[in-house]
Amino acid sequence: MPDDFQGPQVHFMYIVPADGTDNQLDTNATVEQSITRVQNWMLGQTGNQGLRIDTFHGAPDITFFRLPVTDSQVTSAYPWPLWTIGDDLVARGFSNPNKVYAVFYDGHSTWACGGATSPALPKLGAMYLQGWPTHDPLPCHAWGTGTKQPGYFDFGILHEVLHAIGYSTPCSPHKSRDGFGDHVNDSPTDIMYAPDATHTAPWDLSHTVLDYNHDDYYKAHIPGCPDLSDSPYLTPMVSVDVTAGSGSGTVVSDPAGISCPQTCTAFLTPPVTLTATPGAGQRFTGWGGSCSGSGTCTLNNTGSASANFDAVTYARSLSLRVHGQHQLLGSLQAQGGGSICVAGVTVVVERRLTHGWKTLRRLATGPSGRFAVSIPAGRASYRALAPAATTAEGSQCGPAASPIVSSR
Repeated sequence: MPDDFQGPQVHFMYIVPADGTDNQLDTNATVEQSITRVQNWMLGQTGNQGLRIDTFHGAPDITFFRLPVTDSQVTSAYPWPLWTIGDDLVARGFSNPNKVYAVFYDGHSTWACGGATSPALPKLGAMYLQGWPTHDPLPCHAWGTGTKQPGYFDFGILHEVLHAIGYSTPCSPHKSRDGFGDHVNDSPTDIMYAPDATHTAPWDLSHTVLDYNHDDYYKAHIPGCPDLSDSPYLTPMVSVDVTAGSGSGTVVSDPAGISCPQTCTAFLTPPVTLTATPGAGQRFTGWGGSCSGSGTCTLNNTGSASANFDAVTYARSLSLRVHGQHQLLGSLQAQGGGSICVAGVTVVVERRLTHGWKTLRRLATGPSGRFAVSIPAGRASYRALAPAATTAEGSQCGPAASPIVSSR
C-alpha cells in the first residue's frame, strides 16, 4: 500500500513458511496490538518518542506473505531463519533502504528466539514465533496483554528492530562481550542486554528499561557515538485516545489516524488537531478531558479527549404579538417536521421557495380558538404574517415558547 509519508520507518510483516498455518496475526489485531504495546512502552521510557511506523491512512501497514519453502527448509538452509527470510524479501522487492522490516515469522528456530541484520540491506529484525532454543532460560513464546503490558514477543521485536537500525553501538561503554558486539551488559533489565562470560544473569523482562542509566545508547550523548534519540527511525509522538460522550457523532484527526467511533486511539506526530462533527439530528456540545471548548482541539502532548453530542431540540410553539398591517409575527427554520400553533388571531403562514414566499396555510381563529399548521419534514424557512389592526397573543402548543420553532 502507498506510504502515508516518506523516509525512514518501520514496516511490520507476518510471514509463514510454505507448510505453515496462517494464524492471521496480521488481520486479527495480534500484530497491531503488539505495535501498540511497544509504542506505549516507548512513550513511557522516552516521554515523547516512539518508533516511526509505516502506516496507511494512519493505521499500521502490515504485510503478509507465505515463503516458497517449508519450515524445515528454512531452518536447514542457514543457521538463522533470518537469512532465508531476508533473501525472500529482496526477491519480492522489499529492500527499501529507508525501511526496517520487523517480521513475525510463524515458524521454528533451533538457535534463537529472534535475530537481526545490524544493519544491512534489507534492514531486518525478526521474531521466530515457534522458536524454543534450549540454551535460553526464558520462554520466547509469549505475547503481552492489553495495550500497555508487553510480553517476550513485544520486547523481542523491539530489541531486534533496534539492532537493525544499529543499536547498541560498538562504542557503548558497557558493550557485552558475547561475541556479537551490539548488546550491553550493565543491567539485565536493559532492552539491549545480553549476558556474557562475566554477566550471566538472564534477560529480565519484569523491569525492562531503555538504556539503563542512559549511559550507552539513548541520550547518552557520547562524543563520536551515535545516539538513538537522534535516530530518524524514532519520531516525536503522542498517544491520542478519543472517547464518545453523550449523543452521536464522529471525530477525525489531522494527521490521519483517528476516525472515531471506528478508530479512537492512535499514536500520532504532534501537533494533532481533532475535529468533531455531529451526526444527523445532533449538535456538538463540547470537549472533555484534555480538550475544552467547542471548536477544534489541538494536542501537543499525550492526552485523552471526550467528544460530547446532544440531540437537537426545538420548541414546539411560537409566541406572537400582532400590531398593524401584515406585520411579521415571527420566523423560523424548520428541520425534520413540526408545527406552528396560534390562537386568537388570523395568521398567514408562508414558506420560502426558490422564487419567493408561498402561502402554506391561513389560520383564522376566534378569541379562544386554536389552529395549528403542520410543517413537513425537511429544512425550510417559514414566516407568519397578520392582517391590519390586530392585537393578539399567539398561544403555546408545545412544552416551551420560543421565537424559533421546528422539528418534533
